[in-house]
Order: sequence, then structure tokens, then C-alpha cells
Amino acid sequence: MPISGLSINNHASYTNYRNVNLQFEVTGNSSIASYLIEEIGSNGQVMKRSGWADYFGAAGTPSISYRLASGDGPRTLRLKLRDKDGYELRSVDSATITLDTQRPAISLKGNATESIMQGQAYTDAGATASDNIDGNISSQIQVVNSFNINQLGTYTVTYNIVDRAGNNAPQVTREVKVVDKNPASDYIIK
Repeated sequence: MPISGLSINNHASYTNYRNVNLQFEVTGNSSIASYLIEEIGSNGQVMKRSGWADYFGAAGTPSISYRLASGDGPRTLRLKLRDKDGYELRSVDSATITLDTQRPAISLKGNATESIMQGQAYTDAGATASDNIDGNISSQIQVVNSFNINQLGTYTVTYNIVDRAGNNAPQVTREVKVVDKNPASDYIIK
């Protein structure tokens, strides 16, 4: 068996770049002269076929660079090998990866600007997040909320998220104003 253990980007399940590296183990005394890569979509159809290319690697764990077909979603890469006499080697190995090039989106719940009285407890309305591949990822939103309800001022609540492929959502913010609970206009001077 001349090939085993095919992986993409060192066993990655997701990528946000179309350029990937295929790693595989060459075993035995097989003399590999060329390779072909087939990219198969989730519908089972071949999306792209590389054509036979010369292989200059050595035994061990070689790597082949490949550019995925455009379009987000899962795909399987199948590697075929030929020996120096042009015979296709019987071992064909495959690995699957999901291409995700789109950034997730964050949407605020509630108002983009809130006001609370000094000392008043604040409960943030939160946000939702969605991704074209991962779906609803709201539970993974990272919130930075560092303001002091006892100190007057305008503060920013920041929402961030990264999908499984490493795409960062555009940051979303909410402004929270802590206002004086006894404003000067409430006092009447006689």
C-alpha cells in the first residue's frame, strides 16, 4: 500500500483559505511519479480535477499544495498516484474539509444606545450571531462589558465572534450612558 493517512492542513476540519496543503504517508518501495487530485462536493459530484502533475517528493510524509474550487461548503479531496511507468497505484486516499470564507454576522438585541441612572443595575440585552456554515452561533459571542454603574460616563459594550474556520465577524458595539440620578435641573433654587 503506497499511500496512507491523507490529511488536509494537518488534519484541519475547516479552512477560510482556498489554498491548502495535502499531507500523506508514502509506504513501501513505490516510486511515485505523478498525482491527481479530485475535489468532490457534498452532492457527490466532482467540482474540480487537477490533472496529472509530476511529483518530486520523497518517501516519508510529503505535502502537495492545492487550490480549492470556489464556493463555501464541505468537500472531499481524493488523491490518486501513478508510478514512473504510468500505472495508477491501487491505493486512493481521501480527506474532507469545509471551506468557509464568509464572516459571521452579529446583530444587537435592543437599542444601540442605552442610558441608566448612576448606581442602577444594568442587564445587557445581548446579541445574536449567525454564520453561513455554522448556523446560529449566538452562544459563542464574546462580550466585553467593562463599565462602572457607579461612575458617570459613556461606556462601550463590545461583541465579537469567530467561526470554526477562523473568520472574525465585524465587531458590534452598544453605547451605555451612566447618567446622574440627581441632575442639577431637578433642584429649584429660591
